[in-house]
Amino acid sequence: IGADGQPHPSIPGGFVAYALDRYQATGGLSLNPDGSGWISGYCSSSICIGRITSSGALDPTWDDGSYFPGLTKAKFGEYSMSYGIIPVGDGVWSYGRCATNPLYPDAGRVREGCLVAFGESGGVDTTTGINGHINFLPSDVVADGNLRVDNAPSIAPLSTGGYIVVASCTTNVESWAAVTGGTQLDDAGNLVALPSGDLFTVLPVDYRSLDIVDGRVMAIGVC
Repeated sequence: IGADGQPHPSIPGGFVAYALDRYQATGGLSLNPDGSGWISGYCSSSICIGRITSSGALDPTWDDGSYFPGLTKAKFGEYSMSYGIIPVGDGVWSYGRCATNPLYPDAGRVREGCLVAFGESGGVDTTTGINGHINFLPSDVVADGNLRVDNAPSIAPLSTGGYIVVASCTTNVESWAAVTGGTQLDDAGNLVALPSGDLFTVLPVDYRSLDIVDGRVMAIGVC
């Protein structure tokens, strides 16, 4: 939609459809000023990332052979979901959650917050994290229990560099049925120690909505 409220002239009718897969769900959208950008979604247990041109069409140069030109596909564990994307360098990071993380083969069927990095020409950027995957909220960050990321994480850049990440979780700790977990990442996606020395903050709040502004998280939820 253009500034005049009408369909943008670069996209006939103002509408483009993408058939990602037979089992699909929408994820995130990130646009450049010229209308090009990125889309993400969930495709049959995997993350799908598409690069689009200013006309809204899939960019065929974004092709690693994992799916079809314009779309790339990746899975980490039993399934991976994308809730949003952020441009990083010449590529993009997808943030969401992964189930049955292969980094923790003895942990059972857990759902953890993860970033997946995609490179300039499509495909997972294996130079980031562990084989392109960054586990920003693993399941074992509470003492004597486990977290399970059950909702869309939120991520925002910090003015000093790096990112802050927050996710709504459930836990098997009896006194904390639903919690909010948070952490900080540097520009490369590595976990950054908080002033307390811990890598994670876990609060007994089941948040419903939040906003992140320059590293400050304002949340509303149930305590």
